[in-house]
Amino acid sequence: MLWRLLSLGAAEEIELWRRHAGRRAWLLVALVVAAALSLLVAVALAITLLALRFGAVTALALALGFGLLLCLGLIVALQLEARAHRRRAAAARQAGMLRAAALAALPGLGGKGALVLGLAALALVLAGSRAQEEGEDGGPGEKGPGEKGPGEKGPGDRRPGDRRPGGRAGGAA
Repeated sequence: MLWRLLSLGAAEEIELWRRHAGRRAWLLVALVVAAALSLLVAVALAITLLALRFGAVTALALALGFGLLLCLGLIVALQLEARAHRRRAAAARQAGMLRAAALAALPGLGGKGALVLGLAALALVLAGSRAQEEGEDGGPGEKGPGEKGPGEKGPGDRRPGDRRPGGRAGGAA
């Protein structure tokens, strides 16, 4: 029952987003058409100026090269946007599935049950992180042979200015 309500609500939300996306798409199309027309006028003026300066063939070759570079740039931008859109859509689907699973688990527990479930999950996470910190060889207070505790110095930790057991300082032996 709850799943059916969630799916109906999600379907209405998706339809609302589709309508808004349709409006945005038409606005983007209008913007692209206006930009293309203004670019066409600018290119025509540039070709005219280049033709007066360098000749008609050179001006057309430069305009064609510029147009090809512009088209390649737009294709790359569209591919990057499509990749980002796929990534965002996958993240939204994953978040929606997690949210639906959490909502499906909560109504059967009641108010206090949800609190208990949350505290139990927190305890499991903390226990798991503590076990990772301690490692497999034992607790934080245990030392193996040859291991140093905090604040202890080993034979390789001497600095050049430290005193040696014989009472001499520095590197003279």
